[in-house]
Amino acid sequence: MTSETRTRSSVRARLGSLSQVHKWWASKIAPLLAVTFLALTVEPLPVPEAMWRAAAMLWSACLLATAAYVVNDWFDREVDRAVGKESAVMSLRGSTVLALHLVLVLVAALPWLGLGLDPVAWVAFAAIVALPLIYSAPPLRWKTRGGLGVVADASLAHLAPTTFALAAFGAFDPDGRAAAVVVTGATLVWSAAVGVRAIVSHEIVDLEADRLAGVETWVGRAGVGTARRIGTWVVFPIEVVALSCIVVSLATFTALPLVVLVAVAVAMALARVAGAWTEPMLVMSTPDVERVLLFLFYRFWLGAAFLAGLIVVEPGYVVVAPVFVVLFLPVVRDELTSLARGTAGTVHGIAWIIYGKGIRAAANWTRHRLPDHARDAVAATGAGFAATGRGIAAGATGLGSAIAAAAGAIGRAVARAWSETRRFVYRAYRLVRRTVLARTRSGT
Repeated sequence: MTSETRTRSSVRARLGSLSQVHKWWASKIAPLLAVTFLALTVEPLPVPEAMWRAAAMLWSACLLATAAYVVNDWFDREVDRAVGKESAVMSLRGSTVLALHLVLVLVAALPWLGLGLDPVAWVAFAAIVALPLIYSAPPLRWKTRGGLGVVADASLAHLAPTTFALAAFGAFDPDGRAAAVVVTGATLVWSAAVGVRAIVSHEIVDLEADRLAGVETWVGRAGVGTARRIGTWVVFPIEVVALSCIVVSLATFTALPLVVLVAVAVAMALARVAGAWTEPMLVMSTPDVERVLLFLFYRFWLGAAFLAGLIVVEPGYVVVAPVFVVLFLPVVRDELTSLARGTAGTVHGIAWIIYGKGIRAAANWTRHRLPDHARDAVAATGAGFAATGRGIAAGATGLGSAIAAAAGAIGRAVARAWSETRRFVYRAYRLVRRTVLARTRSGT
């Protein structure tokens, strides 16, 4: 490895540690793009304008996410050191962190000074900037104030960005259409529920580390059992109902997202039942299991379904599809592989059910459960059906031969009759011709 290559690798690693991009790229940016596609379906914009706005939103989202993690990691530096965590921010001075945060925020806002935003979008932008400080920085530091920390993180990670995306693409101006109002409202409720379930799951996983560091989160106060019950029986149903309202109301614009999401959900459920993958999937995380129901689904399939619906409404957006795939290529590869593996497992499971639970079970039951005379009767019946089948086949063969012979005889008779008719006509023609010629000569 050359020195230049080592330098590039070092810079890339340092930037990754600074931005913590692996923590938010697929889990936060993919749902945000899904909301963008949803907003454009409800309130279409010209494709060039929408592309510029989408690029600006992606740019701002990445910079603001980096700014949020810079602030959080710096104010958590002592806590992280206590539990053995390392980050690139720990070694920076406070003034450097402040300057870096301001630069990231200003550069994130720069594209919108030219593209323009309505007041709701600017309020959401300001919330995205302020919430990391409210969550992490003393004296407020809502992170250690129980439920306030849950509210701040859920708003920062999901609700405020969702509000910004909806406002930036005009979804808050539905022109009196009830379906658009329902889609927008349900999307806000859904994003808030997703944010709450995500931070509560995260606090459950980090509970012991937080206790060792002296950080008392809401889960630490309420207890894991209470947190899991509230997440499972309150937050998750709200999230599912809101998501259902989104896709059903969106069907008034295009039904394709509903079809795609239902098809993928059914395929995954069948794959799970068939045993194609056995990893535990929970509504809320535990310290041992972090895979949370629907969160992996949001990393690709939600955006893919909404993008498919947008393309149906406005085919010009087909240019977005390859960009979306490239942006989340590792996730796309994993999801398609899982779906293919699940489909193969489903087919294998159905075949096993038909053979193992049907044909072979019936054969075993017949062999071991029926009395001897009943088995003899079944065997005799089967032999009778076989003999009858052979008789029918023989009869059909004989009938076919007879029909073929009759057809051959008829064909030969017709051929002879045609030949005789031709000869008769030819002889008559010659006779008439000789007679006419004879009379002509005698007359001359």
